[in-house]
Amino acid sequence: MGAAMAPSYANTYMTYLEERFVLQNPRWKNKLKCLVRFIDDLFGIWNGSVDELNEFFTYMNTITPRIKFTHKFSQTSIEFLDVKVYLKDNKLETTIFTKTTDRNSLLLASSFHPKKTIESIPLSQFLRYRRIISNEEEHEIKARDLTKNFLKRRYSADTISRHAAKVKGTSRTEAMLPRIKNTATKLVYVTTYSHQSNSIKRIITKNWKLLELDPKLAELFPKPPLFAYAKSPSIRDHLMKSDIGHKKKTETIYKGTISCNNCNCCNNLIKGNEISPPHNGKRIQLHHTSTCDTSNVIYGIKCPCGLYYVGLTGHKAKT
Repeated sequence: MGAAMAPSYANTYMTYLEERFVLQNPRWKNKLKCLVRFIDDLFGIWNGSVDELNEFFTYMNTITPRIKFTHKFSQTSIEFLDVKVYLKDNKLETTIFTKTTDRNSLLLASSFHPKKTIESIPLSQFLRYRRIISNEEEHEIKARDLTKNFLKRRYSADTISRHAAKVKGTSRTEAMLPRIKNTATKLVYVTTYSHQSNSIKRIITKNWKLLELDPKLAELFPKPPLFAYAKSPSIRDHLMKSDIGHKKKTETIYKGTISCNNCNCCNNLIKGNEISPPHNGKRIQLHHTSTCDTSNVIYGIKCPCGLYYVGLTGHKAKT
């Protein structure tokens, strides 16, 4: 939605519209038996006629000229985000909704991500299916389709079957329970994920016992750290710019000899971006920035007679 704050702003504004013009309106609030929203997508159960529903949306589109509502309704089934709600035997059921244009976009098992991230994806997706699909027979069919999609993305058959069996033994009610988070304070080691990350983790874990030999450190760090990884730059990050409308200002770097302002040599230093040897008067441009502290340089010492002594040193010029 553009800027990082855009979803929060949109959510706040839609909450205001919902409460001010719908929930506090006596004509419409009794018609809505259910109303849920995710930012600007709404799902509701309407207790009224089709004409009244169309009249309701006509009313909503007169609130502000900057926001226009579109609607879709059905008396048998309807989609909301990734959920399809349908009527079966006079009872509402839910299942996974996928668009006809959707493709298998699961992360490849060979993708450069931490091992735990790759292994957790099948579990999270099977849990998602368990939460959304209300009918057991439907869940079995969709779970088999999900298994095929994981196999196509080169996931281990053992990993898939293990997570599928774990979720199958979990009831839908249990799957919907909020996860209890561990609030204990942990030391977190944060780094950018790289080819060396696994080796770093193994070395720290293996040698953690050395810290425990010190009583103070053992008290401060009783357990090894939790390893967390920041996202590494991808090919997309290198090729695409988030802001193409503004050019970054480039700093002008002076090329030539300047003083370091921190030694006695500065008083005798010939400053400038070119030198002129006396034997031919040709001007030689200097293409790098050098000071008295610069090492690995070709230097010239001007004699009172007008000639230059040219030398080479790997040390700093002032030494």
